[in-house]
Amino acid sequence: MRLTRVISCLLMILMLTLSAVTAQEGDYDGDGVPDNEDYCFSEPGTVELNGCTAETFPDFDQDRVADPVDSCPNEPGLTTNSGCVEGVIPDFDSDGLPDAQDACPREYGEGANGCPPDADGDMITDFADACPMQAGISVNLGCPEGVNPPDEDADGVPDLYDGCLGEVGVMETGGCADTDGDGVVDQFDVCPDQAGETAFSGCIITTEITLPANLAAISAANA
Repeated sequence: MRLTRVISCLLMILMLTLSAVTAQEGDYDGDGVPDNEDYCFSEPGTVELNGCTAETFPDFDQDRVADPVDSCPNEPGLTTNSGCVEGVIPDFDSDGLPDAQDACPREYGEGANGCPPDADGDMITDFADACPMQAGISVNLGCPEGVNPPDEDADGVPDLYDGCLGEVGVMETGGCADTDGDGVVDQFDVCPDQAGETAFSGCIITTEITLPANLAAISAANA
């Protein structure tokens, strides 16, 4: 009898715990589908369509497998094979590691776990990390809080996004210089000191015609 009561108490505690966890899950649009499972979290939908409606359900190839989890989003496939046709092993990022074994199925990786390199282990891949050897936070481009992302030329454009390292530029031109301010950066501007047109590589197309010196002026008599 005592064992039965203990089991009953444990089951009750488990149910209360699950209820508390469920209550804490976000549901922005109030459709009963938790945000982490809702493919249309800002618009009410149905459970059957993962929180979307028939009109908003993201399914490019119309195979009833939502694009966020479709390993073959451009080709109709089977719901039992992650949206791929029979005989095709789902591998969305084409890194050679099947999605079922890939810790980063949406990112190409060469590591054993299928993820891109992340030297500092901060969950920000090296190619997108301004401080790849220091664990940091995503809102600071992968650098530790309070540490400014590297900016070699001090132009206000972090090296991670600077297309012209060592050259002072602005964010609008990818950190490159644009002396004449015509929107064509100097390294691609054929006329860097004269504002021109993007279509003409930063130059202005002009046409000049030189007439022969012995031409007579046009008059009513010779017209």
